Amino acid sequence: MNRALLQLMFFWFNVSLTLPVTWLMLGLPLILHQQGWSGQQLGLFQLAALPAVIKLWLALPVERGRRFRQRYKSWGSLLWLGLALLFALLSQFDLQQNKSLLFALLLCCSLLLAWCDVPVNALAIALFHDSEQARAGSVRAAALFTGAVGGSGIMLLLWQHHGWALPCLLMSAAALLCALLLRLLPEPPAGESRRVDMRGFFRQPGGKGWYPLCVLAFPFLGSGWLWLKPLLLDAGLPMHQVIMWVGVGGSVTGAVVSLIGARWLNRRNASAALPGWLLFAGVSLLLLAAGVSLRLSAGLLLAISTLMACAIGGLSALMFMLMMAFSREENRAVDYGIQASLFTLSRLSVPLFSGLLLDRFGGGVMLTTLAGCTLAVALYAWLQRRVIAARLIQS
Repeated sequence: MNRALLQLMFFWFNVSLTLPVTWLMLGLPLILHQQGWSGQQLGLFQLAALPAVIKLWLALPVERGRRFRQRYKSWGSLLWLGLALLFALLSQFDLQQNKSLLFALLLCCSLLLAWCDVPVNALAIALFHDSEQARAGSVRAAALFTGAVGGSGIMLLLWQHHGWALPCLLMSAAALLCALLLRLLPEPPAGESRRVDMRGFFRQPGGKGWYPLCVLAFPFLGSGWLWLKPLLLDAGLPMHQVIMWVGVGGSVTGAVVSLIGARWLNRRNASAALPGWLLFAGVSLLLLAAGVSLRLSAGLLLAISTLMACAIGGLSALMFMLMMAFSREENRAVDYGIQASLFTLSRLSVPLFSGLLLDRFGGGVMLTTLAGCTLAVALYAWLQRRVIAARLIQS
């Protein structure tokens, strides 16, 4: 299969996974808020995202795959079909009806989205050669940004003009298309043994240097990005300017940077690029902390937010490339599931800690703390660069 077409298909798969997550976790709460739901009810609905933390356990049946000759394609297609059905059911749901039933449907959607992510990206790890993994990471990062723009922007516009059913039906159609497209891809043979070896993942050469980075490299920057919009609003910027500059412009910037970065990123320089991107992320957080504390002008704050978007784009692409590199050939789904679970757990935990800092000490202290943590991780990544580089070159 044409390699550019293969990259394009995985771009579409990841857009189709990210868009409904963003729509259900960010777009839907805005709709429910306008319909009179309380903050406590909306907060409880965010618990529907918890299945993303257990990707390791979701990966186990995928990796064993004893019922399917083509385990990744078969599992992925089956889960996409389930998502298509669920989205079609959601399109017929009246949001004023039973809240418990709505939560149950959202939880099922979140579970299938998290589960589907495992075979889809395990197949990507299997199909892309070592020399293609940098571009694959960049394409996936760009897809995440594209899906975020669609879920928190385009879908809201469709809802405003055409109602609740149309966005859900479009996501159902996208899931059905993904199920069909996935069947067109090749799948490498699974080998003689399908034994799941989780201990072997933690004993990989270079693993002791990589695992803390898998947990800590992204969540501090991600938390800063999460609080960026409220901080800009508190600084007096109008809502439409924040949405367009940060929500749309920031996502486009991150996607472009992630794609451009693939032109020079490879397995030989990835271990040195990681501390560099972390340093850049830490500096951007420090600049935002200074901007918030010193009450700088709106133009300067928006310029700093652009730097953060660049850091997120570059770091996201690099992290997925490294996750691919640390996934063993015969345990791709489980290894990806372990790393994705660690990544998601820290990404969900750090905002709780940073929120406490924000309430107690203000935005300047919170952002300075996140910057300090990021710079500490950058130093650790620099100290571990040779260990990680040895693993990347030999695999």
